[in-house]
Amino acid sequence: MKILTFSVKYLRILQIPLNPPNSYEIINAITFIHWKRGINMKINTLRSFITLAVSATVAAALFCAATLFYTKSADTLKDNYSKDITRQLNQINNQVEDQIDIIDSVYPLFMSNNLIREYLDPASSVYTSKSPVEKRLEIERQMSYLLISTYLWDEKFVNSVYIFDMNGGYSKVSLYENNSELDQVKTIYDQVSKEGASLQIKTLNSDNHSIYFSRNVNSMYTGSQIGTIILDISQEAWKQSYSRNTDENWLICIFNKDMQVLSHAQSSNTAVFQGLMEQASTGGSPFREIKLDKTSYFMASQQLGTSGITSAVAVPKPYLLKDLNQTLRSFLFIFLIIISITLVFTILLSHLITAPIERMIQHIKCIADGKREQAGSAPVSLYSEFNDLAGAFEAMLEQLDIYYNDIYQKQLLLKNSEIKALQSQMDPHFLFNVLDTIAWKAQMSGNEDIYQMIISLGELLRSNILSHEKDFVSLEEELTYVRFYIYLQQTRFEDKFTAEIHADLDAKHITVPRFCIQPLVENSIVHGLEPKATFGRLAVNIIEQDDFIEINVADNGVGFADSKSSTEHGSADSPLNIDTLKPSKEDSRTHIGLRNLNKRLILLYGENCRLQIMSIPDKCTTITFKIPKERGNEL
Repeated sequence: MKILTFSVKYLRILQIPLNPPNSYEIINAITFIHWKRGINMKINTLRSFITLAVSATVAAALFCAATLFYTKSADTLKDNYSKDITRQLNQINNQVEDQIDIIDSVYPLFMSNNLIREYLDPASSVYTSKSPVEKRLEIERQMSYLLISTYLWDEKFVNSVYIFDMNGGYSKVSLYENNSELDQVKTIYDQVSKEGASLQIKTLNSDNHSIYFSRNVNSMYTGSQIGTIILDISQEAWKQSYSRNTDENWLICIFNKDMQVLSHAQSSNTAVFQGLMEQASTGGSPFREIKLDKTSYFMASQQLGTSGITSAVAVPKPYLLKDLNQTLRSFLFIFLIIISITLVFTILLSHLITAPIERMIQHIKCIADGKREQAGSAPVSLYSEFNDLAGAFEAMLEQLDIYYNDIYQKQLLLKNSEIKALQSQMDPHFLFNVLDTIAWKAQMSGNEDIYQMIISLGELLRSNILSHEKDFVSLEEELTYVRFYIYLQQTRFEDKFTAEIHADLDAKHITVPRFCIQPLVENSIVHGLEPKATFGRLAVNIIEQDDFIEINVADNGVGFADSKSSTEHGSADSPLNIDTLKPSKEDSRTHIGLRNLNKRLILLYGENCRLQIMSIPDKCTTITFKIPKERGNEL
């Protein structure tokens, strides 16, 4: 109906001759409304939407699946690597502790030799029986016999063994002749703590080939220190003992405050080793993920017993996840293939879905171009929904033809009515001039009553005819109309009733809806006081409250027919519902004026300002309404 109304107004405004319409013009009107959207419709087609929606849905599902797969697999692998790295760390720790125990067993082996012990101990009886050179040669001979029989010698763990006496003299057994070896061993000897007999393990920054194990030996007679035994152990052999079964990408370090032994993969990257050693020294969780030199690592660390040595194992995270990353790359390749297949499939699917719609659009465009006969019937589709749409469209065309023909006939009748209304219209100024002339003649003849009646009637007509475009007037103007109306009715009924108007506020600055009081006064006089057999009273009261201006019209007329049944049931104090008022048997009034005024008040001010009717038959009837003060003061 909105489309039809728009079409009729459009024709009237342009003053287009009303020719008999047809369905082509209707379709053209509908097409004209959406003409500017044509470019957007070409871009945002249903086929494109279906293709993009299906492809995006499949891509999102595959992406979520890949993300979930990668995340879950990475977590599972991380748990497995945690167990594997921790297990490997425990194996390394066990092997290192075993090697330390084996190395430490050499010291009691040497000190169990009576000759070595006696030659070192100044408290022994043979200490002074030999010269220093003789003692040194004898000790070295005994050291050679003892060392050859050990596991360390067989596995080539030992580079050399030195025994220093308290005077700085030394005896040695060396697997390889090395001129710089003595200087390095003397450096270690100077660094060895001379207090206590615990095993001390040290390395030199300038020497990456040896680990030095030293222990102080004490006299069996006095308990005082009599010398220091230092074992030069091959770093390479020692590292091979605990890392032969580990991957070369694993980073392994064994360290304390005086010793640092790096795995073969670490030795070329000091920064990574330093970071790993710092992380291991801080303690924390045995297994954790760290970042070293911009690379993520999984690491585990542990301190070995009472030796003060800490072992740490770290593996680059990318190295561990390389198989997973390779799997993910394969998945991405498959993902692209699936997306390509999906894209082709959705294009075909969208074509199957949108083809009937395109045929229907072509059919509508053909009708819009005025080619109804060429368009024929609506296209048939495999889908029942499109067939229903085609049938509904054909039915709509027939219905639009009928509606448009009806509107065309009504427009002809309306134009004829307007012409007749213009032909019969009288100039209101001529009417007012005639009334003024009659009033002047009545005044000249001394008939003051007729003069006042004509003046009052003229003012009422003027307010109805000349002020019909004004929705609001001042309260003073409204009360003036009411006074004129009351004067005419009193004159008509020969003072059958009295009327009073009370307004305790400045009426000039209060704005009210036009003719909001006069219909209530008219209702009281015509339907309340006129049928009353005795003398009547009418009162109009304007009362200013805090937030509202209250207007009530009261009379002692016959009242409303609906109020009689309410009074009989004892509910006279409850207001009457204006929407359900019924005419009485004596009076056929429909209260249309009251209903219209009530609707105006509700539309302007809301439900709180509707008419309130209280009526006790033959005693008092009051009709009240309110106007918000902030709204009532605005013109």
